[in-house]
Parts: sequence; structure tokens; C-alpha cells
Amino acid sequence: MSPISPGPTGLAHSVSIWSSLAQSFDAAGVHTLWVSDHLWQADPSASPEEPMLEAYTTLGFLAAATARLRLGTMVTAATFRAPALLIKAVTTLDVLSGGAGVAGGRSRLQPRRSRRHGLVPAPSRRAVRPLD
Repeated sequence: MSPISPGPTGLAHSVSIWSSLAQSFDAAGVHTLWVSDHLWQADPSASPEEPMLEAYTTLGFLAAATARLRLGTMVTAATFRAPALLIKAVTTLDVLSGGAGVAGGRSRLQPRRSRRHGLVPAPSRRAVRPLD
């Protein structure tokens, strides 16, 4: 199976693919569907200009398209979000999906990557300790 990315057919086609994929997984008895959490395009087969969907917005969309499929991020870039907003996104997903939300966590500091994305890097390990 090829990677799912918006590709040259556009974002509208990607929405259809994601919805169909989630519904097919649900019907086939697959237990979970995981998405990546990157700010920039991370698919090595995709052009850097192609959209990279925001993870928790995508999962909320998928929650509306499925009945029992557990949904989550492979890894959540916890240092890219304020802890309270991240907790709110994950708990909202869990409520909207009927308890099917799952969050993969990561608290590794990456100051260069944070600056490249226009974010203020966390000053120390203490900044992410509450997420561990």
C-alpha cells in the first residue's frame, strides 16, 4: 500500500482517501489508525510543498467517519504545543470519538527544529517534565 498523502490530486482527494481508509479499517476489524504529528511535510515520497495535515484535527475528522476504530498519533510533538492546549486536544478527541482517542508522547527537546518552525524552544527538561 502506498503512503497516504495529498499528492498531486489535491487535498479534496486526500480527504476522501482518509475517510474511506478509516471506514474500511473500521469494517475490517482493524483496531487502530495512527497519524503522524509533523509541522512540515514528512512523507519521503511527497513534495515538501504538499500539505501536511495537523494530527489532532485529522483525528477529529476521522472520529466522525468511524464507529469503533481507536485513533491516535504515532508520536505527539509535545514540545511544539503548550501543555494545556495539548491536553485539551487529546481529551476533546477522546470525548468526540467515544473514548477511542490515544496520544503517543514525546518530550525530547529539539531547539533547532523548534526555531526552524518559528517556535520558542523549551528552556530545559523541566519545561516538559509534567508530560513524562
